[in-house]
Amino acid sequence: SASRGPAAWRFTFENIKADECGLLRFGKQLTGKLSGFVEMAGETGRTTQGKGRIEFTLINGTLPFSTGSIGIAALPFEKLEGASVLDRGIMDISRITIKDKSVNGSFQGRVSLDGNSFAQSRLWLQGHLTFSSYQGNRQTVIIAGTVSEPTLSTM
Repeated sequence: SASRGPAAWRFTFENIKADECGLLRFGKQLTGKLSGFVEMAGETGRTTQGKGRIEFTLINGTLPFSTGSIGIAALPFEKLEGASVLDRGIMDISRITIKDKSVNGSFQGRVSLDGNSFAQSRLWLQGHLTFSSYQGNRQTVIIAGTVSEPTLSTM
């Protein structure tokens, strides 16, 4: 039988190729070199119901999307950074920033974790993107859907 009881751990990662990491394969393929950490505390076997913190940086990659009203299949980035807090199945994302020569932006929101499949977890992020091709016009955007099939649309 599996052991039960309180558990806590911290996992640090550095320069992982996102497109070669099995843990990051869900739907559209995220690319880039990933670094950061995950801290968790909760009951053994019920990690998503615990509490934790995640911070990450991705360098030189793409953030893919399913079809949305903007019609963008992926956002390229030189740097994508994020921070979130996990509390009983809800991941509150305090910030995600994206920086590239063609686009800059930031988002906040949440992911409602699906206990069976991270890929099917529902996400809702609101933020702004500024595209250099639109002469610096700032667009208010929503990223919604699931982790495996996110959509990008304007408000």
